[in-house]
Amino acid sequence: MIAPKLAITRPAALTGRVGQGGDNRVHDVALVQALLGLKRAKGGRMYLSGDHVTGKYDRATAEALMRFRMDQRDGSIKQPLARSGPMLNRLAQGQSLAVLVGTDMPYSYKTMAEPGTIRGLKAKELSAERTTEIMRVMKEFTQDWGIAFDVEVVVAPFDPGARSIASARAESRPLVARFTPRNFSVHNGQRLSSIMTNPLFLAIAKPLYQAVAADLKARCAEAFAIKDPVDVKIQQGLKDDIACVVRTDLEGVEALAQVFLADFREKGFSLAVRFLENYLKANGDPIELTREAVLEFEEIRDAVQKNIERFKEETLIAPRPKNPAFLAVEEITNDPTATVRNFRDDWVVGFDFSLAELLIISQTDSHAGRASGSIAFGPGGSSLTSTGEFLLQREGTRILVAGAITHVWTDDGYNFDPGKPFHEEAQVLERHGKAKPFQWEAKWEEGILGELQIENAFSPNATRRWVSFETNPMS
Repeated sequence: MIAPKLAITRPAALTGRVGQGGDNRVHDVALVQALLGLKRAKGGRMYLSGDHVTGKYDRATAEALMRFRMDQRDGSIKQPLARSGPMLNRLAQGQSLAVLVGTDMPYSYKTMAEPGTIRGLKAKELSAERTTEIMRVMKEFTQDWGIAFDVEVVVAPFDPGARSIASARAESRPLVARFTPRNFSVHNGQRLSSIMTNPLFLAIAKPLYQAVAADLKARCAEAFAIKDPVDVKIQQGLKDDIACVVRTDLEGVEALAQVFLADFREKGFSLAVRFLENYLKANGDPIELTREAVLEFEEIRDAVQKNIERFKEETLIAPRPKNPAFLAVEEITNDPTATVRNFRDDWVVGFDFSLAELLIISQTDSHAGRASGSIAFGPGGSSLTSTGEFLLQREGTRILVAGAITHVWTDDGYNFDPGKPFHEEAQVLERHGKAKPFQWEAKWEEGILGELQIENAFSPNATRRWVSFETNPMS
């Protein structure tokens, strides 16, 4: 960061010469005018009226500077006042003033000023690194400008049009540092006036205020990587405020993700922790869940049982005409010549938790709640698909059933679809390469053995009932 160009009194220095034939730059002239308005001649009268700080080298300024130099017995009185040297040192002696290049607003320049404090309820949410970085920015600014600030950390203003939900959630919204100068005075055209608030600063010295605000924003943009469109929009939205983004959109979302992980761990949502941690690794590695791990969850056990019952009752006892099993089951039941048939069928159970259910799940401490929470906040919306391949063999009025059912619990992958909680935050993470969707799946098989008895065999009123039915895990 390039330090601002100032006309200053400690050490006394102008950016050009002042006087007849000199450069007479507005900031140099303003500084000389302010100093002449503070300096008394032998008779006790000021060399120049205190309210005559215009930045223009006019007749009153020329006469006042001439009188001062004559009183000082300046041997170079016919030459413009030099950029530095004994005469400028005498004029500046005892004063601590500065004027920013291009302005006519002298202010008190504190060469030994120390940065102020960082306060605000949100300040504690900043990482130690970020707090140190703010202090560094403040220190460097103070060294360059001679102005010290107190800082309050607040949540960035909410923008309903922002593309990231991070700007709508206090936990992840970017944070802004608002700077207020302390022990600071600005020349208001008549005298040095103490500045205690930013509105007063703006009212008295608008050009200086705007320059300070722009410089602090630039320093923060460099220190805090203000490059993402959301952060840039928020930074621009601060307009002329002496404020800048100090926790970016990304950092806010990363912090929120860690809050979620901590909450999941506390509530015992083990699967949710595993999935979110894998997502935040940003390498896209898939997750394969074992049968044993999956069947720990009551919802999955219930879904498996539901699909098996469907195979038993809706596939093999009373299949609908559009069911793939219908023709095979009806033929082997009613056709005396049909002794062997095979077919394939599948059933699906979906898991889709509403926001109300998620709220209830997140607040429960029961074992069932922990299991549900792991599914809701881990895989989220997903489905269990059970695909069965069956062989039917008739022996008289008995039908022997053998087969295998393959259960697959998955969805399109671990991601955050539009409209789902954390979708916008996830977009921020993925945009910065801090997270990546991944595929996950649980797949296992179990064998089926059973026997059906045909009632009223080979007649229009033939029906089937189970004599035995059992399932066994397959390796």
